[in-house]
Amino acid sequence: VFELFTVNMGYEAVYDPVPTDEQLSLTPPPLVAQVLADETSGFRVDGFRGLGDNYGSLYGVADIRGISPLWLGSAFAIIEGDLPVERAWELFAVRYVFTDWNELPIPSTIIGRGSDRFGAINLHQVANPRPFVIPMESFEIIPDDREAWARLSDPAFDARRIAIVNSAPGIDPGLPRNFQSSAEMLSPELWEIAISSNAPALLSISLVHYPGWSATLNGESLPILRAYGTLMAVAVPPGEDQMLRLTYDPLSYRVGALLSLVTWSGVAILGFRRLFRRRRR
Repeated sequence: VFELFTVNMGYEAVYDPVPTDEQLSLTPPPLVAQVLADETSGFRVDGFRGLGDNYGSLYGVADIRGISPLWLGSAFAIIEGDLPVERAWELFAVRYVFTDWNELPIPSTIIGRGSDRFGAINLHQVANPRPFVIPMESFEIIPDDREAWARLSDPAFDARRIAIVNSAPGIDPGLPRNFQSSAEMLSPELWEIAISSNAPALLSISLVHYPGWSATLNGESLPILRAYGTLMAVAVPPGEDQMLRLTYDPLSYRVGALLSLVTWSGVAILGFRRLFRRRRR
């Protein structure tokens, strides 16, 4: 597929050529620059306006709308499904919203104004964004994802206080009297979360649950629960200065790497064999 794209990408029948002076600038627009100035790790934006197409990827902004028409079904169900948009902002730890709205359905402040190809847009900063990692007071066990999404559709459901998990976490989380955390993204495939808690905690983490993710606490493996039919949750014991590490290392990557190694080894062996035969002749 990518080879076909590479071969055909220069033909006008495949794409609309844009003159150089009209192409998208690699310099972030003022509103995007305001978001990039926030050095806090672990938040997202809603770039439905102003960050359309795949501009979020271009400028290094974590846009919940994604960078292509391809969606993970579970994320699509919350972001583009029938749930109120503020529910998606809550679960995905959205801190900034690019929109033409002058007022959001949740408390926010307009910190910048600009425009895109469709017209005027505002940059809203959410007043009380959900932390990337948050301890939950209680939980409900709902194994079926669709039932979990239906539960989220209840306006009275408090997703910041109650977690929906697909199986029992094995603890009674309660509300930790003293809980602190900070999340740092070392790469899109590696997160480190510093945790201190004086009680067991069920942590809701705003990362999409997907095969290939693993969790370790101070080097010891922990099970990852599926939360809200879409995201991650991890139960952690009490302790000071603990380090939770989330790593994305899917089996498919390792299998692909092994197949590539075998293939290149085979090519090398055939090449040496052919060279040896030529020298013998």
